[in-house]
Amino acid sequence: MNIAVCEDEPVWRRIVSEKIQEYIGKTGMQAELRTFSSGRGFLCCGQDFDIVFMDIELGGENGMEVIDEYRQKSRSVNIFLTSHGEEMANGYKVKAFRFLLKPLDDELFSEAMGSALRELASRRKLIGYQEGKQSVIFEDDIIYIEAGDKASGIRTKNGFYMTRLMIGEMMERIDPQNFYMPHRSYIVNLNYIEKVDKCEIILCNGEKIRVSRLKQKEFQERFYDHIRRGSAYVR
Repeated sequence: MNIAVCEDEPVWRRIVSEKIQEYIGKTGMQAELRTFSSGRGFLCCGQDFDIVFMDIELGGENGMEVIDEYRQKSRSVNIFLTSHGEEMANGYKVKAFRFLLKPLDDELFSEAMGSALRELASRRKLIGYQEGKQSVIFEDDIIYIEAGDKASGIRTKNGFYMTRLMIGEMMERIDPQNFYMPHRSYIVNLNYIEKVDKCEIILCNGEKIRVSRLKQKEFQERFYDHIRRGSAYVR
């Protein structure tokens, strides 16, 4: 679990960080916390965060605009910090999860953290159908996702399932750190790749998926970065 706090005022950066650390201590959750004093520094760090606490008024920057840019590459749960309630009206534009008014209320802060964790947990499993029966599919079991005309197919370690979600919707619900779309018709779980070459992915079950010519270089970089981070590598 990676958590970020982006707040230009040192006092509030410390207060928010302490509240997060207190919540981590009480719940026993495993998490790493990073703090930033500017939106630009946050965007340039290159890290994917699960939960982001973003101040709206970041000196000369706007926290909502920072998150709007960050959302292009991340599926984080975003909690905004503000001293002005009127800012909440624009939250829908960046899919704000929560707003917390300064000074921070301890009970509301804990509720926001708990809700954010439940939201993340809900994204880690999907509903699939096999022979007319509904099943819960856990993200870690997914080998790849295949686009269909009006739905998507999910290949898991336990079989093949259909889902009513389109492939673009599927990409929004899964962890971008572990999944990649090498072709417009497929999403692969990087942890189940056995071998790669320039234009083809060989999965642990022996199936092969083509890499789009335009994505070959990007995929190679993405996959080897995944390995360098020490992610699971299934053979």
